[in-house]
Amino acid sequence: MRVMRTASALVAVGVLSIAGIGPAAAETTPEETATFDLGDLDLSGEGTFQQFDPALGTLQSVVITADVTMDFDVCLTNLSQEASTIPAGSVSGLAPVTFAGDIVATATGAMDVPGGELTASTGADACSDWLETGTVPTASDSFYYTETDVSPFSETLTDPAQLALYTGTGTVPFSYEASSMSDLAQPSEWTIIFLAGGSGSATISYVYEPAPVPTPSPTPSASPTPSVTPVAVAQPTPPAVPLPVTGGDVAKVVLVAGLLLAGGTAALVVGRKVQARKG
Repeated sequence: MRVMRTASALVAVGVLSIAGIGPAAAETTPEETATFDLGDLDLSGEGTFQQFDPALGTLQSVVITADVTMDFDVCLTNLSQEASTIPAGSVSGLAPVTFAGDIVATATGAMDVPGGELTASTGADACSDWLETGTVPTASDSFYYTETDVSPFSETLTDPAQLALYTGTGTVPFSYEASSMSDLAQPSEWTIIFLAGGSGSATISYVYEPAPVPTPSPTPSASPTPSVTPVAVAQPTPPAVPLPVTGGDVAKVVLVAGLLLAGGTAALVVGRKVQARKG
């Protein structure tokens, strides 16, 4: 039988990876859910869950939950020409779901059918019509009763041997099996219809301590380059150089005139000395 799956924020392994690895101090709980059809409470089947990937951390516990819903319908029609009494009775269903580690969710359901009186037949088979059309009988010669029963289950695994079955990179199986029964008496000239159906879901939750995230080694910082203050170097003073005579011919004339003036003065002085001697 087809097993339908719905996965939450992980689910194990491949789905676990979308949960990511949180801080080492925090616990993480990824989940995976599978749904299955029990038919008329007459089907059996199996499915699988992903195991917990140990690379994600240390598995601390596995929480298994299951919910099985069973629907019951009973319809009675008196087809005789005489009134009759409905004997009280019951209908029930059983649908155990078995998980790895011999964990069994014994899902059960039941419906008590009350007794009562039915009038003589009105000439119609209302229960057969209900089976074909879904129209609920209301005539006095018919009786219809329905009920839904939900059977929840939850168990937490912490034993290392059990946790080992759920740890790895493969899958872990589960199976289910359904059946139904009735103790309703069926008088002659009656139509009695008993219908049962159901569905279920199973969820695996992995509670684990994430593996520590390695802290990267710090990158060594580059040594700072020492700052160097430039030292001013005294430059030697160049030797004094006589200014060159410039000015061309005019400068030469001035120079010669200076010399003549000096010479003239000297001559005048000499002349005065000579004259003085003569007198």
